[in-house]
Amino acid sequence: MSRFMGVPEGRPGEGNPVVLRTRGDMDTSPLRGTVGRKSFSGSFLSTNYYVCGKTRKLLFRGKTLSVAMEVRCGMVADDVRKAIDTANERFMEGFVKGDASITASGFAEEAVVFPPDTPVVQGKKAIENFWATVMASGVKEVQLATDELVGSGEYVHERGTGILTVRPAGGTPTEQTIKYVVVWRQTADGWKNLWDIWNTSP
Repeated sequence: MSRFMGVPEGRPGEGNPVVLRTRGDMDTSPLRGTVGRKSFSGSFLSTNYYVCGKTRKLLFRGKTLSVAMEVRCGMVADDVRKAIDTANERFMEGFVKGDASITASGFAEEAVVFPPDTPVVQGKKAIENFWATVMASGVKEVQLATDELVGSGEYVHERGTGILTVRPAGGTPTEQTIKYVVVWRQTADGWKNLWDIWNTSP
């Protein structure tokens, strides 16, 4: 287990960052959390022992403290954000073209989606068939907007909103607003949608 060395730049909780250093590999992904009841933010310099939501120990001014990291524990790098934006654009493109294979291309082979009031769908091929059924039901356009991206290492969590445009044959087009959460995983083929859950918004 690596020992974390806190190098203060001012006191935590007074708007000053705390930089956490280890003897491990260097990775400058930022970090947010609490020391006691004080909040802090800074740069975490090793992801080897970094798990969101876990409590870790660090040496801070000669004292060992418990650090409870928030779920919002890592800011996402620009290249990761761009990769996820591109995957979302491909997802939306599939609906415009009526091609479920394009929409499903951003999902991992072992992905799971959790449609509202419907059994879970597991596996990339099953997910492609699911989206083909959705398209056939009249959903012709999907607009996604990312509200927040957080994460560290090989996982990133996305929270967002979307608008579905439904054009039933011979019917009047309608729009439906949704909210969603996606867990993205970094794979050998890039960032892929691993878990996808959504429901309608009032």
